Amino acid sequence: MNGISSRLLRFLYLIALFAFVVDTADAQRRGSRKRDTRQRERTTERQARASARADAETDTLETPSVVQDVLDNAEELETPKQSGRKRSGRQGRVSGRVAGMGRAEGTTAIENFRKHENTIIARWEDRGGNVRYTWGLDENACAAQCLDPSNEWCDATVMYNWSYRGNNWLLCVLADDVDPMRNYGPVNYPQWDYSFSVDSYSYFDKATEMRATSTESEAAAFERQANALRAQNDQLSDDISALEAEIAELELQQAEAQAAAEFQCGDRVSFDGYDYATVLIGAQCWFAENLRSDNYRDGTAIPYVGGSGTSWIYANDAQTYYENKVNPWLNQYGRLYNLKAVTNPKGLCPTDWHVPTHGELDELKRAVAGNGTSMKSSGSDSPPWNGTNTTGFAALPGGYRNGPPAGSYTSQWYGAMFWSSTPHSSIYNRNGGWMFRLHLNSGSFIGPSTDKGVRGMSVRCIRDG
Repeated sequence: MNGISSRLLRFLYLIALFAFVVDTADAQRRGSRKRDTRQRERTTERQARASARADAETDTLETPSVVQDVLDNAEELETPKQSGRKRSGRQGRVSGRVAGMGRAEGTTAIENFRKHENTIIARWEDRGGNVRYTWGLDENACAAQCLDPSNEWCDATVMYNWSYRGNNWLLCVLADDVDPMRNYGPVNYPQWDYSFSVDSYSYFDKATEMRATSTESEAAAFERQANALRAQNDQLSDDISALEAEIAELELQQAEAQAAAEFQCGDRVSFDGYDYATVLIGAQCWFAENLRSDNYRDGTAIPYVGGSGTSWIYANDAQTYYENKVNPWLNQYGRLYNLKAVTNPKGLCPTDWHVPTHGELDELKRAVAGNGTSMKSSGSDSPPWNGTNTTGFAALPGGYRNGPPAGSYTSQWYGAMFWSSTPHSSIYNRNGGWMFRLHLNSGSFIGPSTDKGVRGMSVRCIRDG
């Protein structure tokens, strides 16, 4: 019995020992598999980072492998102390970058960033974001790169100091999101003769951006308001000018209407610097003097042609006075006008007056019963002529200027020639017009008849209506 019990206990011991060995082997195999899995994950992550770096936009200078090793192995260092800064990121920006609007006016590039002096290593929290390396830039040039419109994605910069075998470089890193990783201090490997540290890190100052954008927006709004006010001012100026023109026109019309209402034939009429006597003959009110104006009603000058006969013959609208003598001819007998001046739409006579038509000359002839003597100045008038002037018309022998071929002056002391505004063309008088005349040796009112339009004759104005 004792022998059986002893053999049973030994058997149970062997079974327990076998189970322990099997459990130990399984545990070792599981641990090995975990280590292999972790190693594969690390390898996969390193490969992914290497691929992301290859795809990222980089400078033509190659990043030293020692620096890259530091960046690649940052995750294996002490668990970082997270900063309190809110990540901006591509998905979490405060206001959204507007290309070219980040830098506030009058600032350097770096002044638009929140700069942090540092001696610790910084890393990117989002390793899948945009990153770009550039060698040899100082912090302001690095910040300017970040603010460049072509790098609209950039929100942060990190400046690294790199020393290798007595040579020093600056490494500018642009990123779309960065937090300071308080991992470890400056790296110094004497055996490799290099050191590596962070000079500073900075991230884009959203407050500055918003202030700059707000200031620019306010300036733009003020400019728009100023433009609107300028436009309103210009419009008001135009309106005022238009109103002033309307007021002036109304005042002129009112003055003319008042003058017309107050005018009595026989009153003098002021025109172009001279006061003309008027006379009522029948139902018509006439100037009692020859017209002497050298301007049209609108103030436009009537060309004076006093030279050779050729210049007069080929002139367009023109005026002159007998033999170009002011005294006595201009002062006493007025000017001589060709037909183009007489019919010019600008108006040869003053407002409310006009050059008489063919029909109005006929009416005048009927009113004086064809008696030309009654229309001539008398011997007691100044200047005198050989009439009675019982009508008050006071015609004077001012002569006229001839047409082709000479364009000469003629009939002084002999005849008075007066244009009408009615044109008439015939084989003999092409481009001519109707006129009437009085002669020294005739007591008749002669006409109306036609004559060449190129001739220069006197004009008497008749009142409208």
